[in-house]
Amino acid sequence: MSDDRVAEKLATLEESVRQLGLLVSALADRMPGLRDTPAAPRDSAGATESFTAADGITLEALEAEYIRHTLERCAHNKTLTATVLGVDPSTLHRKLSRLGW
Repeated sequence: MSDDRVAEKLATLEESVRQLGLLVSALADRMPGLRDTPAAPRDSAGATESFTAADGITLEALEAEYIRHTLERCAHNKTLTATVLGVDPSTLHRKLSRLGW
């Protein structure tokens, strides 16, 4: 893989991480008490030892909100949304069907 392609993929990943951080922050603003939840303990290397979902937040709910947010940003263009999310369009279609969208 060329250096330009690696740099492009890294930039895309960094932007996705930034967007996910904004989404998590927005979700936390909507859920009273979430920001007051203590952080999960970390080991000496800084890795999280455990994770407890506060106020019933699940990975599935977070994923659904991120997909919804990305769909809106892409004007509900599913092919573009799949590209932005970095998944195959068929994967996005399956996830949307599972969510009942």
